[in-house]
Amino acid sequence: MKINLPYFFLYVFSIGFVSDIILLVLSRVKLKFKTSFNALKPYFDHYHYYSPVLAGITCVIGTGLALILFYTFRIKNVGFFAFLLFITGMLLDYLINVLDVFKPWLNEYYNTATTLGSSIYGGFANIITGIPAYYLSNI
Repeated sequence: MKINLPYFFLYVFSIGFVSDIILLVLSRVKLKFKTSFNALKPYFDHYHYYSPVLAGITCVIGTGLALILFYTFRIKNVGFFAFLLFITGMLLDYLINVLDVFKPWLNEYYNTATTLGSSIYGGFANIITGIPAYYLSNI
């Protein structure tokens, strides 16, 4: 299957955008225990309505890297693509953490989720955006 790149990146951006809005809502939920969602509140308080756009751009970068590797290795298997999405998402989230891209607004999140946990979340986020976009851009 050949991917329609403009549609692919439009879907990735849209899914990342909507997912960030869902995280914004979840970060406002009052629970008796602390969650990673609650730790995102300072980030959302600082960036307000820009945060979904930033999330969409981050998702486009992560899935774009995976797509470049996918075409470089020439293994046309959706499972391999999911693996690449996970690895690039982990690496991107790790770099965002260690380079303090959103410092200090994500510090509480990284302290709550830990470096490894946040990287794993980033890998899953990349899969959640990349796989649906892969199939939707092939319709």
